[in-house]
Amino acid sequence: MSGPPAGILLPMHPIETVHTWITGHPVSFSLLLTFGVGLPSSVYSAEIKEFLKLPPQRLKIRVLKARVSAAEFRLYRVELLRVDIRLFIYEALRTVVVPVLLIGVSILLNTTTLMSLHHSIQTERGLNVPWQAMGSLSAIVSYFGVYVGLSGMLLLRDAAHGETSVARLEAKKEILKRKLELHSKVT
Repeated sequence: MSGPPAGILLPMHPIETVHTWITGHPVSFSLLLTFGVGLPSSVYSAEIKEFLKLPPQRLKIRVLKARVSAAEFRLYRVELLRVDIRLFIYEALRTVVVPVLLIGVSILLNTTTLMSLHHSIQTERGLNVPWQAMGSLSAIVSYFGVYVGLSGMLLLRDAAHGETSVARLEAKKEILKRKLELHSKVT
């Protein structure tokens, strides 16, 4: 007889535990991924992208360089949006249409997952694996909807505020450059 003695429960492997929770709670996972990961990464998306582009170096210097580069790029984009009204309209439409479509697809995936779950309960079968994966896929789709929407809204907000926004972004860029110079001299 192999295996543990009767009556002793062995803990599941951590990966199995996470997989069981994700497949058992697709809506909760979708909300966690969307609001726990989607919102912070949407707000700091430019900084994260620039951070990953930079070569390895001291962490503090790398973070500051990424923030300076992101501030410069954001300032450039805001000035483009203020000058070209067609680009502003395109960005506004992209900010509204893409998230609505992605979140609509996410709702469709969640609905089909719940319908399949209801059907499997009625027929007393277990939920098959492709339908369980739909819950995780809908979480990722809704995350990208939030990401596109929030990053576009922040950019449009800065472009709509005009000179005050440009002045604020230029001041932020200068402060970050001074911090970078200070930390570069220390090393």
